[in-house]
Amino acid sequence: MTFSLSSRGLLVLGLLAALLLCSALTGASAQENSGGSGGFVALTGDEARQYQAPDDVREVWIATDDGLTQTRYQQYVGDAAVYGGEITVLSRNG
Repeated sequence: MTFSLSSRGLLVLGLLAALLLCSALTGASAQENSGGSGGFVALTGDEARQYQAPDDVREVWIATDDGLTQTRYQQYVGDAAVYGGEITVLSRNG
């Protein structure tokens, strides 16, 4: 069976469209199941003061300057760092 160049192009575009659709559906499903927001979140007030880092994150560094402390945490699964699994906590005077 031979395909003309235009038929191959259409086949490739169709396969790419199907792949993108599957990827989008899978990604949305994974985010819905995780229970997380999947993005940037800023806590303030009492909610920020009561925040405790989850058990699966490790403190990786702390920097303090002029009364402001920045603590960076990294999420891990076993010994592997989770891509995008960073948490930064900023606190002033404690």
